[in-house]
Amino acid sequence: MAVTLSKKINTFLRLLVKPKMINVLVSFYHSGYLLETGWIRSYLNGFPVDKAGNSLPWFTLSFISFLETRLDKSIKIFEYGAGNSTIYFSSRVNNLTSIESDSAWLKQLKTKLSQNCIIESVSSTDPDAYSKRIFDFDQKFDVVIVDAIFRNESMINCIPALSERGVVILDDSEREEYQSTINEMLKLGFKKIDFWGMAPGVTFNKCTSIFYKSNNCMGI
Repeated sequence: MAVTLSKKINTFLRLLVKPKMINVLVSFYHSGYLLETGWIRSYLNGFPVDKAGNSLPWFTLSFISFLETRLDKSIKIFEYGAGNSTIYFSSRVNNLTSIESDSAWLKQLKTKLSQNCIIESVSSTDPDAYSKRIFDFDQKFDVVIVDAIFRNESMINCIPALSERGVVILDDSEREEYQSTINEMLKLGFKKIDFWGMAPGVTFNKCTSIFYKSNNCMGI
């Protein structure tokens, strides 16, 4: 929820008489969780990065921490929606495929990616055609990331493209418009773990969820 300028000014004036609060806010800039996770740098830059400025996905910080130790070069990833996450994954796996509906953003992003990435533009405005684009790459994927348009359709239609150890990651899973599809995934036999918290540079509480079955590539 956006805070009006008058509320910001009023809050600032109230903080002036609370030196303990000012002290803790200043300390966040110099040490602690927000600094170490890159949250502060992400907030100032306007895009997700770690403390050193390296690209991060716009997942919750708790999920990024979970994911970090579970990726290896053998994992095959497919992304619905390319971005800083694509840069992040490209240095951690040998097989990464992404589709992106914003051609201008795609052109900019390609200059930052390594050669192990397949990244293609998708112009279709049909949810079914977009979500089934995953089958055009003729392989099974260990991780499918749903973080773009037509998320409900993508979650369900990607399932046949999962490997035997495949998992599906849904970002912003707290949104009401995804709940019926989440319930459908559970009915199909998937288990779910929710990772709540802040994402890099994001001030509100959000959720990234992972859907998985037995013997999955994440070891859960």
